[in-house]
Amino acid sequence: MDYLKTLDYFDENGEKRRRKPNPNKLEEIVDLKYHDKVLLDNWNSVVRTGDTVYHLGDFGFGINEYFLRRLNGNIVLLKGNHDKGIEKYSRYFQHLWAEAPLNRGVTIEGEKVVLNHYPMLSWKGSYYSLFGEGPTHLFGHIHSDGTYNLEGPFIKHPASCDVGVDAWNYTPTNLEAIKERISNQKKMFFEKFPNFLAKNID
Repeated sequence: MDYLKTLDYFDENGEKRRRKPNPNKLEEIVDLKYHDKVLLDNWNSVVRTGDTVYHLGDFGFGINEYFLRRLNGNIVLLKGNHDKGIEKYSRYFQHLWAEAPLNRGVTIEGEKVVLNHYPMLSWKGSYYSLFGEGPTHLFGHIHSDGTYNLEGPFIKHPASCDVGVDAWNYTPTNLEAIKERISNQKKMFFEKFPNFLAKNID
């Protein structure tokens, strides 16, 4: 089984450097050790030893090897903007990737996906992905709650999905759950824009 996620994880540098938790999830957890224990327990509750986890960056501001040694699965880390110096812990990861080659897409469980730490408005095949014929785009970075919003100045591409920990109840998610969320997003998009037709097809 493959899992996907992104998070600001283990921090040895003090609470002042930790982002504020999602107000609907871990707002009561102020003790950093307990906070990280919850993340570790959530991870290991779904990830087994032989599973692969595609982690889309921002593993943490500071790394605690105690936790790294206890994470189940083979972790493929696509580096995020908070992963400076992560290379010295490379023995804990199956792969450490820079973002450049991943914009062309990779295949996970037979599905072609475009991985990036940052959300993208367009990618190769993004128009066709609206109709199930192109790769979907998975990202992290923005710490959203996973809600698909069709209002406001920025509308996320309906064939893209935030796999950040905030959007999945602080637990790794899998491709089937992501596909279901994207399917619902497409339905919402076409209900709001029934006459949608792209003028520029990539």
